[in-house]
Parts: sequence; C-alpha cells; structure tokens
Amino acid sequence: MAVSWSLETHETLDSTQARAKELAAQSAQEGTCVQALAQNSGHGRHGREWVSPRGNLYLSFILRPKCEIRDMPQLSLVTALALAAVINHDDLTLKWPNDILIGGKKCAGILLEREGDALIVGVGVNTKSAPEGAACVDVKRDQFLDQFDIFYQSWLAGGFAKIRAQWLEKSYAPGTKMSVKNGSHIIQGAFIGLDSTGNLLLEREGEIKIISAGEIHCC
Repeated sequence: MAVSWSLETHETLDSTQARAKELAAQSAQEGTCVQALAQNSGHGRHGREWVSPRGNLYLSFILRPKCEIRDMPQLSLVTALALAAVINHDDLTLKWPNDILIGGKKCAGILLEREGDALIVGVGVNTKSAPEGAACVDVKRDQFLDQFDIFYQSWLAGGFAKIRAQWLEKSYAPGTKMSVKNGSHIIQGAFIGLDSTGNLLLEREGEIKIISAGEIHCC
C-alpha cells in the first residue's frame, strides 16, 4: 500500500529531524513529513553540522516498516535510489552508505535515526547553494517522495536483493581503491560490492572485509 504523505512546512526550524522525532514519539503516522526552508541546527551523521541556508531541500519523514531492526539501514540505500532517480545525472555516484555525488562532489546526504519503533529519514539536498567543494542539483520534493514510495514498496514486497542490484549499478566500479574510517580504525582495500544485508565489502590481500559502518574515502 502506498505511503500516505502528510506535510508540515516551516520557514525555519532548528532541525527537521528533531521535529520529526518529536512527532514520531507522539505516535504520528508513517508518511508524516517535516520540511523547513532553512535550519538553524541541521546535522548529518555523527552529529556533524549540515549547513542549511534558505532555499535548499531539508526534509525528514517518518516510516514504520514491518521489518527486523537489522534491516532498517537498508532504507538509506532505498532513499539514495529515489534521489538518484529524480536527479537523473550522467555523472552521479552513490557513495555508501548515505551520500550522492555529482562529478565526485557531494550534492545530497541521508540520515537515518530511530525513535521508538519508528525510523526517521532525513534528507538534505543542495538545490540552490552548496558549500565549497559540493554540488547543486535540481530536486523537487514531491517528485522525490513519489520516487521514494516506488522504491520503498519494492523493498517491502521483494526484500533487499533488487535494491542492492540497482544501487550497485550507480555506485563505484568493482576494484575501486578506498579506505573506510570508523573512529580511529582505518581499513583499506578494493571495493567489491555489498553483501546480502547491505554491508560494504572490501578485498584486502585476498581477504574479504565486511564493513557495517564507517566513512569512505577513495584512494
């Protein structure tokens, strides 16, 4: 069944993510969306600041998927595919686990956070302005939500296999050299894909490394 979207729009918020989490704690339904034209305290993964000037797309929405908790991170890849479908750029790369690049420059990021039995999906897209070294793209909110619902329903009905294959088509080529930093720990190797649950796979000296979290840098 398609998601029934319900939108709450603000001129300015500290954080759409914080507002969506507040609504989820109050039992707001799946499909509840919070959009702000600007944010005062936007953040990405690991609490990093997400610079949020007026005019870009800042959106968070509530999902209540009937799935195992361990499968929830796959929705970052589902969201990335929806953004990629709307951006539709020849030089687009999906960077595991939550970034979209154009010509190697970040144009959008995704943040997943749990609130009770709900999952809050946060999306930030540079549509009007971008920090130095980043890129801008044309993304319309409603088009993105329509595309997200298509990929979400596919994931709910068919599991991760199809999503995995579609994501890999838009990611780095097998053999790409990269390093993954997780805290003070750094692993280097060659990208060989994703496992059946969405973990990153690197090959190093003939050994396969399974990466469940970290920050990627291509060598």
